[in-house]
Amino acid sequence: MLSPLGPLLNRLSGQASFNRAFSKVFGAQTRPNALQLQEYWFLVNYKQGKHIFHNLITYIDDRRTHRQRWLRALIDAQIPLALINGSDDPVSGAHMVARYKELGCRLDYLAELAGIGHYPQLEAASLVSEHYLAFLE
Repeated sequence: MLSPLGPLLNRLSGQASFNRAFSKVFGAQTRPNALQLQEYWFLVNYKQGKHIFHNLITYIDDRRTHRQRWLRALIDAQIPLALINGSDDPVSGAHMVARYKELGCRLDYLAELAGIGHYPQLEAASLVSEHYLAFLE
């Protein structure tokens, strides 16, 4: 999607490919059902949002460009930092937590949610709320 072909690939993709890709980043037991996928697809397309999908992946380049600055912010933070993480997330799950620790990032509160994927706020909303409130105490 980040290549010059991104806009074309975006136009050629439809709900079926969205459903497959979106579902893959959820935990095995927390994947969205057909109705939820339909609702997410509606939201993606609201005000022609699907047409800019290929632009959202630019964070990959941003990560490379701003790595040192962002890493310093995570290590030298002067405020408490919390991470509520879906351990089964293939994008930024348990392996990301391990990397944070390896790099010495500040983690004042860490909740590793087993069986949860990329969207803990959707997959385990009550649990995320509990952990967030515990962090605030």
